[in-house]
Amino acid sequence: MHSGSPAPTTDAVALQVPATLGDTTVVDDRFVERAHDDGLAVHVWTINDPAQMRTLLALGVDGIISDTPTQLVAELDAAGDRWPGLRP
Repeated sequence: MHSGSPAPTTDAVALQVPATLGDTTVVDDRFVERAHDDGLAVHVWTINDPAQMRTLLALGVDGIISDTPTQLVAELDAAGDRWPGLRP
């Protein structure tokens, strides 16, 4: 998707990817924008660092997979973006 070439046709509804792979950034503003333009949600894994959670939320990712869901809920609350169905 970063190369600018057309995205392949797919029945998928989401891209589930790591934020980085080695020294390569996978999820950035361009990646999220392109995925959304192609009708795909972006789910990022496994994010346990609060600063990285904030960065990804600011990029507009649709989901974050974390080993520390309580911290993620705190970051969502701080951003005023609590997901429906989450208890206080």
